[in-house]
Amino acid sequence: MHDGHDAIAIALPERLQESAARNGVPGASVTVLLDGQVYSAASGLVEVGQPASVTPDTVFRIGSVTKVFTATIAMMLVGEQKLGLDDHIEKFLPQLVRRNRATYGDVHVRQLLSHTSGIDGDRLTDTGDGDDAIAKYVEELGQAAKLHAAGQFLSYCNAGFNILGRIIEVIEGKSWPAILQDRLLEPLGLDSATMSAEDDSPIAKGHELNAEGEYVAIEQAFVPRSNGPSGTTLAMTGRDLMKFVGFHLNEGVTADGRRLLSAQLVRDMQGCQVTTPHSNRYTGWGIGLMLFGSDSNRVYGHDGGWAGQSTYLRVAPASGFAVSIMANGGSTARLFRDIAGQLLAEYANFAVPVPPRIEETFRGDIAAYEGCYERFGQTIELHADRSSLTGTLSGPYSGERPTSISVTPVNHANAVCEIEGIPDKIEAYFLEFDARKRPQFLHVTERAFRRREAE
Repeated sequence: MHDGHDAIAIALPERLQESAARNGVPGASVTVLLDGQVYSAASGLVEVGQPASVTPDTVFRIGSVTKVFTATIAMMLVGEQKLGLDDHIEKFLPQLVRRNRATYGDVHVRQLLSHTSGIDGDRLTDTGDGDDAIAKYVEELGQAAKLHAAGQFLSYCNAGFNILGRIIEVIEGKSWPAILQDRLLEPLGLDSATMSAEDDSPIAKGHELNAEGEYVAIEQAFVPRSNGPSGTTLAMTGRDLMKFVGFHLNEGVTADGRRLLSAQLVRDMQGCQVTTPHSNRYTGWGIGLMLFGSDSNRVYGHDGGWAGQSTYLRVAPASGFAVSIMANGGSTARLFRDIAGQLLAEYANFAVPVPPRIEETFRGDIAAYEGCYERFGQTIELHADRSSLTGTLSGPYSGERPTSISVTPVNHANAVCEIEGIPDKIEAYFLEFDARKRPQFLHVTERAFRRREAE
């Protein structure tokens, strides 16, 4: 047994209490897996102003961590030879491709799984609660634009995973919730897992800041079933999430000895599909997995945020270590760095990236970077201001009013970004420079924004 087992059990509750208080987190749950042993700690309240405390058995929405479940089911179908990673999506969704070949004509399944499809789509359309919700959603995607060529680079795309969910429905002949239940939730014994959108379901309440700067519960969470495969509906406890992680660490074998996925396909999920050379936060993307570190010390996982809740998952397979952090508001990224950063350093010899800093002055032509950068639902307008670019982030997916943003280039491609409402600086970078040395894309929050030419 690892020397650190007792240390985790003793120190984890105190670490969590201190960090949650420091970072204004209403409630949080941390679960650690080390050498097959699970350790949990909890802090705070399920809902501010109500008496119920968060415990290790509290259910949180896991947001985009759901994508790892979706990718796992896709790989099960690959193993059964019902799906190929290099299959063109037209094989399964011919009507979608015929309606909009410009957007979908070059897209393969692998690109949906690695966010390299180029589909311009973080579309959150609610198409109802019926079993046809995802089918209706995909039908509406017939009008989606193309942001960049498939395979050109990574740009996070929720719509791509919903398209994948629909492909899985077509193959299986069942609804997405039924497939998820039959393929993973039931076999792995994830008894706490729910996809309920009901307000009275036993799920921690997400929180947001009100006008007085106080955290208040989001009374009615928006959880469209149409976006279930990308992460709007699934919720569970940290302990059940670790059962899923254990299944991956056990290379596709359940706790009771059933093989659901071949060891090779589990390893394939961890293989890099696209690198991110300008990013210091992650090194690339696998099959539904964010990749961190180097091949000699690989860490994988995913982040998820939805309806005022956040989930962070990191797995260090060589160390037999994993940690998940679930929280319902506050500065969750700082909570993650406090807790997961220390644990990953101690038990996996891995350093969690810190927020970027401006350490050098860009000496290029700052005016070449100003302009309007767009993606579906969001627009960034930037104007040159000495050594930085300042402006606004606006659009239906950016809140009720424009948000202040500044982007400070530190070299030809990389920049440091500050967005109103986000406490830490985040990384950004510019891509695809034209003959006039103007970038054609701004990449921020894992997403590409295309430059709009002046009319």
